Amino acid sequence: MGRVGRSGGGLWRVRGARVAVVDENRQYFPAAVGLPEPWAGLRETPLTHSFCQHVVRIGEPLVISDAVRHPLVCDNLAIRDLGVQAYLGIPIRVPDGTVIGSFCAIDTVPRPWTSDDLEAVETLAAAVMSEFSVRLHVRRQLADAELLREREEMFRLAVEGANDGIWDWNLLDGTCRYSARFKELLGFREDEFEETFEAWKERIHPDDRETVFVEIERHFRERTPYQAEFRLQTKSGEYVWYQSRGRAIWDEGGEPIRMLGSMSDVTERRLAEEALRMSEEQFRECFLQSPIGKALVGIDGKWLRVNRALLNILGYSEAELLATGFQEITHPDDLDADCALVRAVLAGEIDRFQMEKRSIHKSG
Repeated sequence: MGRVGRSGGGLWRVRGARVAVVDENRQYFPAAVGLPEPWAGLRETPLTHSFCQHVVRIGEPLVISDAVRHPLVCDNLAIRDLGVQAYLGIPIRVPDGTVIGSFCAIDTVPRPWTSDDLEAVETLAAAVMSEFSVRLHVRRQLADAELLREREEMFRLAVEGANDGIWDWNLLDGTCRYSARFKELLGFREDEFEETFEAWKERIHPDDRETVFVEIERHFRERTPYQAEFRLQTKSGEYVWYQSRGRAIWDEGGEPIRMLGSMSDVTERRLAEEALRMSEEQFRECFLQSPIGKALVGIDGKWLRVNRALLNILGYSEAELLATGFQEITHPDDLDADCALVRAVLAGEIDRFQMEKRSIHKSG
């Protein structure tokens, strides 16, 4: 940038050339030749000393042969403090077209600027803009690289801190990256598990394999969320239940090219659900097959479920009894005491009760 400024200073035998970047309060000189002190040391001036601000404002070249007589700048302090008497400035634009400053030639005496002068300044301004563009591109690349590095670091920390295993499947070449936690969930050290899709596929329980790939294909086809629960064979040879979630990335043609997701061990939950199911089955069998009359009753007293023994005792069919409540078949002399105990249970005053009472048979 300084080289461009020096070239401008000697090309037309002028007293100075500057590259000025203008903001709301000042103009800054990345390169300047012939700038007097203290401005040369500061490498900037306030806008009270700026002709270049007008180039930025109008977005066009500004040609001033005699600053003292020019109505736009005749009161500008650059005339007095910087000795600017003649000025030729060309806009400097960044790639999006925004004018950020000016490349200008300066003289300390009035002078008529020729077409050759204008062409020369425009040529150097183009060189400045090209250098600006390169620098901006490099800075953006560095910024993008730094942002990518920060995001990768955040992702790495998130993966390391997560309880789930992370997988990243490249559908184009069949490779699949697995986090250390993923391999740990299967009982492997990080260097023991091959990073291919097949290494995962061959460990799916044969009874679950079709379901898993039906869900994956549906995700690819309909772009619905992918989620599946299945068994994988661990290093020890046992099968463990896992839940897997994922999302594909499609190319411009709509073809899936990559899929990322997570996997967590859900064995404890599956065992708890199985234990609950078996408990419910055992309860249902005990309830239905019991020789003692039993019922489930709602808080409003309505029958919710009754067993065969109770129906036999009371003489009702299941549909007839479920259409009533316990209040309707309780003997009037026992009803108040029965209801009082029910209210005590509902209020949390007691957790159970036992009483002898009379119930009314269907026959009366």
